[in-house]
Amino acid sequence: MFKKIFAVSVLILSIHKGFCQPVISGPACIAPNTVYQYILGGNIDSLSTVHVCITGGIILDTLNPGTCKDFPGNVNQVFVVWNDSATQGKLTASSANGNGSITVRFAPELMPGLIDSSSKSQMISYQAIPAAINCGSDSGGSCSPSYEYQWKYSSDQVSWDDMDLATSGNLLIESALTQTTFYRRKVTELSSGSIGYSDVASVFVIVTDADSSGLTSNSLRHTHTNNPGEVRVERRLVYQPGASPQPLSARRWAMTPGRRLFQHCETIFSRAIM
Repeated sequence: MFKKIFAVSVLILSIHKGFCQPVISGPACIAPNTVYQYILGGNIDSLSTVHVCITGGIILDTLNPGTCKDFPGNVNQVFVVWNDSATQGKLTASSANGNGSITVRFAPELMPGLIDSSSKSQMISYQAIPAAINCGSDSGGSCSPSYEYQWKYSSDQVSWDDMDLATSGNLLIESALTQTTFYRRKVTELSSGSIGYSDVASVFVIVTDADSSGLTSNSLRHTHTNNPGEVRVERRLVYQPGASPQPLSARRWAMTPGRRLFQHCETIFSRAIM
């Protein structure tokens, strides 16, 4: 069963009466498991037989698909599917008047670049600007790929929004952050329309007690534990009475001294200080 079937634009070769050998025209850069149409031309005698063979795929026939098929001279097209296990394919047509062929290349799958390890995870202070986020090169998507980029950001890694004017290979964040934010790069291969995404870069905003008046629902707090040499990063959720949303459980929230705010902390991660 084929994964997909697309209607494919076909380049039709003009037939010159001086040519008698078969001529095949059609797509030369292809994707596997897709149906393609190829045109048989070359002023072939309608009473002759054309022997068509394929390497790296299957010739489609309603009765008996295979790698070699005989067609009457008045048949001017064949449909084929190229295998995903092949790296190069060839379609040949032979008649009493000569031979013709076309060689195809397989477009590799689009492989998005990866966030550089040095910028994959950052911890910054409240209202600080993070370092640049660098992303590696993309590959594939077409035989001669050309890429377009769009950086996206999210506070929860579920909903993602486009960043204004962030269309370069790497990301330079120019505004200060007040909450933890996640970033990833969208890549579009222009000739095939293939789309992919990089992995995620995380920028954790660490909030100290002095910054507590600016806490948000996604702020982090850097604390020390009772275990020597260990540091813990907690998420602090803040609720102001009368605001929305309401707290899920009053027992889980504690009053912040001197402020009409309730807060609930949960540990994001802890690690030993090296």
